[in-house]
Amino acid sequence: MKKRNAYSFTKNDEQIRYEFVSIGPKGEIAKIVSFSPAFGQAWNLAFGDLKGSEEFDDSIITDNGDMRKVLQTLANIAHDFFEKHPNAQVVIDPVDGKRKSLYNRVFQQKFDEIELEFEVFGVLKYTSEILPYHPIKTYDAFIIQRKKPNFEK
Repeated sequence: MKKRNAYSFTKNDEQIRYEFVSIGPKGEIAKIVSFSPAFGQAWNLAFGDLKGSEEFDDSIITDNGDMRKVLQTLANIAHDFFEKHPNAQVVIDPVDGKRKSLYNRVFQQKFDEIELEFEVFGVLKYTSEILPYHPIKTYDAFIIQRKKPNFEK
């Protein structure tokens, strides 16, 4: 993974709850990334603004002028999560159309880098299909998992 400008974050012992602070024109805004068990080895990734000590809003659009830095922080958090949970699958299910477009754009632009370490699947909700990710398609949700080491040579 390339080192890029990102926020530092804190995490709990299980590495399923992460917090960081976005800093921009709208001030300092506490963010949370939470991984919750979904089914089997799958974990749902939730991301939003922290409201109080436990509540968070995943539908708010902060627009604090630091989207790239926030997205890189999310990528760093995902890497950290997979260090503790190497066999996990992470489900990224956007809460609205704007985020769906953003996540599709990010996966399209960064896929060459992402696929070096991760397998990515796209979910089409209207047909309930889970397909190997292809950058020219638009997906409703995403599933990522670490690639298994290939010891064959």
